[in-house]
Amino acid sequence: FTNHAEVVRARALSRINHVLHTFHTLDLKQYIFIFNCYIRPLLEYAVTVFSPVPNSETSKRLEYPQRLYTKTVMRRCGMSFKCYRDRLTACCIEPLFVRRARFDLLYTYRCLYGVYDVDYSALLRWQSDPQAPLVTSRASRLRLVVPRVSLFHHTTFFFPRTISLWNSLVGRPPTDRK
Repeated sequence: FTNHAEVVRARALSRINHVLHTFHTLDLKQYIFIFNCYIRPLLEYAVTVFSPVPNSETSKRLEYPQRLYTKTVMRRCGMSFKCYRDRLTACCIEPLFVRRARFDLLYTYRCLYGVYDVDYSALLRWQSDPQAPLVTSRASRLRLVVPRVSLFHHTTFFFPRTISLWNSLVGRPPTDRK
């Protein structure tokens, strides 16, 4: 998938170049709207099929177009910034690896609760733990079992990476969003 990631990155950089030469404004919100409409879809297309490990070189290379775009538009708008996180906060956007994880969890939820008319029972199974005490029985019922197939040992495949992420969230109390 490295070649695919390079093609996606090149397309996004080309689109950024086109957008920055076409649109001239001092309004950061307009630039973010343009990014969300024209550039982000290129970077997020089919993320449930292809999603690199968050801190891998491929993930960093896919994050670069967003880094470049936020830096350039903030300079154009005359805004100061110190680091990438500050730019993301000022632009009200999230890192792409966070969005990819959210898409994975959403897709898993939809598979588990029958939103998609596909039988995933061979790949997704609930953990059944009759020995769990009442306090944790709800959490144990929400856990998934990782399938035992040699093909799924690769960390970038959808179900192993998503099931571990899903299970890490089980039992945590919900937090208030800003």
